[in-house]
Amino acid sequence: MDNRLIEKIIAGNLEEYDYLSLLKDLGDTGGSFDLFRIASCVRDLTLGRRMHIIGSAGPILPCKLKPHCRYCNHWRKKPLSTDELIAIVKIMERNEIEKVSLFSGTRPGGYDGEIERILALLKRSTTPSLEVNIGPSFSMRTLRRLKQAGLCSDIAASLETLNVQAFAQAKPGDNLQRRIELLGIAQIEGFQLRSIMMVGCGETDTDRVRHLFFLRQFNRLRHLTVSRFTPKDRTPWRSRPECPRFVWAQTIALARIILPHVHIGLGSGCTNDDIPLWHLAGGGNQLFGMAVSANGPRRTLSGADIPVTHAISIANQIPLLRAYFTGLGCTMSFKDEVLNRTGPQEEELRKSRRPVLQHQRQSR
Repeated sequence: MDNRLIEKIIAGNLEEYDYLSLLKDLGDTGGSFDLFRIASCVRDLTLGRRMHIIGSAGPILPCKLKPHCRYCNHWRKKPLSTDELIAIVKIMERNEIEKVSLFSGTRPGGYDGEIERILALLKRSTTPSLEVNIGPSFSMRTLRRLKQAGLCSDIAASLETLNVQAFAQAKPGDNLQRRIELLGIAQIEGFQLRSIMMVGCGETDTDRVRHLFFLRQFNRLRHLTVSRFTPKDRTPWRSRPECPRFVWAQTIALARIILPHVHIGLGSGCTNDDIPLWHLAGGGNQLFGMAVSANGPRRTLSGADIPVTHAISIANQIPLLRAYFTGLGCTMSFKDEVLNRTGPQEEELRKSRRPVLQHQRQSR
């Protein structure tokens, strides 16, 4: 293994053309596994092998995009009531979860008043820190109020892809420009950031590298969730071929190499069975251990779901994850022990937002 290459990756001293050159090896299985070994080594040196477990709850508000995203059927789900949401977060709290990601659909006109009310009620009743993932449904004033009041610690902005044509095909009712602006504004206001990338929505290998390189400028980016497109029933893309797992894993490896100090997580379209490949490719170090299920209480391979109401339960994946991590030589934690670590390149990136402006001009 090339130790000099690993040192340059960790120091952030490679340029975009260096990353693009890595694509040459991806057509060859042996080259991909070499990339996986490099990515795993970078992960171990920057983040270690302790996995941070968080919770997920939603939808908390309805999706108002028209037309709906072609790959998504979440807009059909009934939003949780405030009482249900508080009960869910309390159950997660009792199971040691210290951070909960709240998600919902987007409303172009904004959910400013609604999200502030929901977060205030949760903060009065529960203790976990809160991440909010509702797309660009914020005004800058609301983001500032949320930060000043300490109502949430993290803001998520899912870009899915920076290929403008692919984004428009996948999300015809959405606005890529506003999602990019949300990342920039949330960074200015001092939030920790999560972004989400979908593999297999019509983008190219080069698009993915440039997307990941673009994200490097956000020095408060702490989490990147990498989704794998899989067709869902009752959606316009229900017959579209799914993204191959190996292509998704190659993207995980590229993400680790381009963003060495960022948590790289699994997203939609992935299952627990993808964890070994995710880890092999350099994924880590954060996963969702508890999430809301609308199927009612049931028994699964990881144990019994935790009932909330007759129709809602919490899927508890923690026992299964603990078994996976033991087999992978990793440990679990409910604290993000690398949250305050920063990459050597961050001071330089903090000085300029020029790449954002460049992409904005290209996107119009």
